[in-house]
Amino acid sequence: LEENFQAIREEAMATLSAEEWPMVRGQVGLTDGKGEWRELVMLGPGSERGRTLCPRTAALLDAILPAKHLADSIGACGNAIFAKLTPGTRLKPHCGPTNSRLTCHLGVEVPEGCGIRVG
Repeated sequence: LEENFQAIREEAMATLSAEEWPMVRGQVGLTDGKGEWRELVMLGPGSERGRTLCPRTAALLDAILPAKHLADSIGACGNAIFAKLTPGTRLKPHCGPTNSRLTCHLGVEVPEGCGIRVG
């Protein structure tokens, strides 16, 4: 994915103005209602919209066979998403639905002064 960063970034940035990015379920509890957290699913259940908007990124993700296998498996314990936070959004510490996967982040556009804390 890092080798194809520019192509991924271009597709992600082209979708930012679209109303295609749904709000994350339960996000108000994680943001205290300040800001927005939206996601565009690219691999796994609910990825049809993202795959249509970003076909090059979808093809790159499909080529990572272990990730695709997990995303397509019963119970869908794997996925890939684009996430978008509005300025001033601060997420409370949280965890995913399972410890059977590793979460990785590839910053497509990270404004000055932003960061991520893990652990």
